[in-house]
Amino acid sequence: MNVYDYHGKREKGLNTLFADLWQDWIGAEAAQQHRDKGFYSTYVQEIGVIAIGINTQACNNENWLLMSDPTDPFGQLAWLREQLIRAE
Repeated sequence: MNVYDYHGKREKGLNTLFADLWQDWIGAEAAQQHRDKGFYSTYVQEIGVIAIGINTQACNNENWLLMSDPTDPFGQLAWLREQLIRAE
C-alpha cells in the first residue's frame, strides 16, 4: 500500500499484465503505452470520447518511493495536461 516504484520489476509486471488483459478494450497502442509507462489514452470511436487512464500514485504524498525523488514519473502529469488540451 502506498508503495509504487515506477522503475520496479513488480510494477512493470503489473503494467504488462493489465495491458495484456485490457488490450481488446483499449487497443494495441494504448496497451503498449500502459506497458511502457503505466498510463494511456485511447479514442473510443463508438461514443466519440478520449479515455484516459492514469496512475494516481504519481501524486500520492504517502508513496514513500517518491519522497527521495519527488518528480513527475515518466512525465505523466505533463502528458496528462497535453491529453486534456488535445481533447478539449
